[in-house]
Amino acid sequence: MSLCCLPLLLAVWICVTRSKDNWHDYSDILGGSVIGVGASIFSFNTNYGLIFSWDVAGLPIETINGLKR
Repeated sequence: MSLCCLPLLLAVWICVTRSKDNWHDYSDILGGSVIGVGASIFSFNTNYGLIFSWDVAGLPIETINGLKR
């Protein structure tokens, strides 16, 4: 579990240190977070089933295409 949360904790730590050092404004951090979450959802959905669908969430796209035939 801790290995799974490590990238998220690293991102939060970078956000906090960048804002404390006055490198970035809070709007920059929010914008980067929105872009990162959007990119991760897009890349997950192109390789696996839709994250918001109970039927196919987490299944590889090849398996889903095989189920449709």
